[in-house]
Amino acid sequence: MRLIYQAGVRKLDYIETTIFDKIEETLPYQQITGIMGLTQPWGNFSAEMNGYQYLNDLSKYRISLELELRLRVAEGLFLRFYGNGSQIKNQISLAQTSSDTSNILLGGSQLPTTIDYYTSFGFNYTFGSMNNSIVNPRFSGVN
Repeated sequence: MRLIYQAGVRKLDYIETTIFDKIEETLPYQQITGIMGLTQPWGNFSAEMNGYQYLNDLSKYRISLELELRLRVAEGLFLRFYGNGSQIKNQISLAQTSSDTSNILLGGSQLPTTIDYYTSFGFNYTFGSMNNSIVNPRFSGVN
């Protein structure tokens, strides 16, 4: 388990004038990240939580959570579940001008949003020889 705190200043240069009428700015920020990983005979679990906030305006923040679970089905075969989600309140770089539909669909501009999420599941299979250390000495763990 790890906990990481960062604070600093970020210089931002925008391609277009933003909805806050800025083309560039320097903003103080803070970020905290918590990471946990667990490895057991049944599989692996990992979680990461991240918070990011601009210090000049505390209402501008982003919180995200990422989870991954890998369950061992058989030797080398895992059932994998993954998900992440974010609450977004810091979209300060959105362009002031409106974009046409084709530009948005092609990823050329961004729309305002407050929630972002992604999930997936599937199988992972890892294979190899028990004698990997003989085939390749880098796998032996000996320096």
